Amino acid sequence: MDLRPMDLPHRNLLATSVLASLLARAALAQATLSEIPIYPEGSNPAGTAVAGTDSGESPTAARKWTLTGNSTVTLATPSGFDRTCAGSPEYTRRHRIISDDGVAVVGTAFSDADDVGTGHARAVRWNGNSLTVFAPFPGYEHGEGWAISANGQMILGRSYGTADGGLGSVGTRWTTAGMDKIEVAGAEVTYPAAGNADLSVVVGSAERYSETTMSYDIVAFRWNNGQLQELRPPYQPGWDPDTGTELPPPPAGAVAVSDSGEVVAVNENPDGYGESWLYPQQAFRWHGDRFTLIPLPEGYSGACAKVMSGDGSTIVCKLTRYDESGTEVHELHAFTSEGLV
Repeated sequence: MDLRPMDLPHRNLLATSVLASLLARAALAQATLSEIPIYPEGSNPAGTAVAGTDSGESPTAARKWTLTGNSTVTLATPSGFDRTCAGSPEYTRRHRIISDDGVAVVGTAFSDADDVGTGHARAVRWNGNSLTVFAPFPGYEHGEGWAISANGQMILGRSYGTADGGLGSVGTRWTTAGMDKIEVAGAEVTYPAAGNADLSVVVGSAERYSETTMSYDIVAFRWNNGQLQELRPPYQPGWDPDTGTELPPPPAGAVAVSDSGEVVAVNENPDGYGESWLYPQQAFRWHGDRFTLIPLPEGYSGACAKVMSGDGSTIVCKLTRYDESGTEVHELHAFTSEGLV
């Protein structure tokens, strides 16, 4: 079993995951990327439609660009809300936010008061000329829309904030039949980082407080239509010399999943007990209950999986190294898995 690295040109990390399909088809476009008058957050696989916002810093309106006619439209803001964005700016970049046919877009609508914690947020879907606002899961005050299924019928996001001021958060999948709660048992926060093509499989991370270690256990998960599985990369148990107790497993988070839902990319920070997995040092490919460590080329000190190809055969990682002056340098590399089963 082998994962082979393949060098990628250095690109802006944001644009890499957002516009991969569009870049591959740039020769077909009638306008260059720089001429698309939106801040892009995602495109459909054919690269014929792009969803984004009016600004990368303080977005106020969701927008959609289509290749046909080289046209850009500002998507409607629901009544009672002040601003919108395609997806949720903090979490969008691993998600599909526009349907395969380029018609439906998922996003979030906010009231201005939400900045000071007294307003509200709702997941929304624009589908042609129609706009749907989705209520959060019962018991929560706010909702955000992060991903959409390939056919545009389902959306994925989170519900968060309780009436008593709690900050809990759970993954939420909205379907034509209602909504599903995605939650790791005992976790205060569950974040859905990515979903497969039909959103039957969702992966992400959860934060669960341990009274024994008095720290957060951050675990990766895979949710398959109601069946939840925690994903633990192999690790060597550690011990706290002061208390003599076993340390929690290293924090880990699943960040990408194949279209079939069978392959998952997982990041882990083996030195980050109790810390966020957002600063990983190693990345894994999970398939068939088996983890394969993505190898670091010589001279690199850390790997962070970012996106995965639809068939799960290729994972793009951000690698870290230090140049001769000691400056930290980040590069993108693709790791292929030909022959993996």
